[in-house]
Amino acid sequence: MPENKPLILLVDPDTQVLEDRRGQFKNAGYEVLTASTGKEGLALFVAGSVDLAVISYQMSDMAGEFVAAWIKTIDPRIPIIMFSPRRRPSKRQRRYVDAFLSLADSWPHILSTADKLLRRTMTFWDRWWGEWRLRAKSGPRKPERMEYRLPEWWKSG
Repeated sequence: MPENKPLILLVDPDTQVLEDRRGQFKNAGYEVLTASTGKEGLALFVAGSVDLAVISYQMSDMAGEFVAAWIKTIDPRIPIIMFSPRRRPSKRQRRYVDAFLSLADSWPHILSTADKLLRRTMTFWDRWWGEWRLRAKSGPRKPERMEYRLPEWWKSG
């Protein structure tokens, strides 16, 4: 793990599951914030610089997909893992969540999913913007010679 530990936000209404996952992530080298309601989780998200959100689908105050939608609205680069009772998430759920896991998934699978999402540091648009800025700094491109791009029958005519 790097020196600066990634901060994970866990949102789950079941206190036993919340404490178990908190301990597992702490043992794996992460810093962890926990919340038992969606509102509390959003407040913690806004207050801290969270690197990954792990959300339960079913909560008492709001559905997990609404919490995910709010997080993506605030910062679309934050990866979100949702624990869903269904194996196939709906199209609406897939819009805001980066990975779906089942409560029956093993801890190594959960940890590898979290690691994979945390390693994905840049979105497509971040890469595109960086490439565009690099090209803009280097100045305009030299025009290519047209003969190389024309078909053979055009050159002879």
